[in-house]
Amino acid sequence: MKKVGRPPAFESPEQLWDLFCTYKAWTKANPYRVQDYVGKDGQMVYRDKERPLTFRGFEGYLAEEGWCFD
Repeated sequence: MKKVGRPPAFESPEQLWDLFCTYKAWTKANPYRVQDYVGKDGQMVYRDKERPLTFRGFEGYLAEEGWCFD
């Protein structure tokens, strides 16, 4: 019988989980830099803000790494 559809992008669920763990480590290592003003004089400072883990971000990470294409 002929196979129908696109071949799977990942060989196993464990491979997808490993990629998610690397995405999670990447988000923790690369926070956003946010401009903020503090004090009565409004001193400008930059603060690191943690990136959220999102499905859209994971999709983008996989696309940049060359795993998924649309």
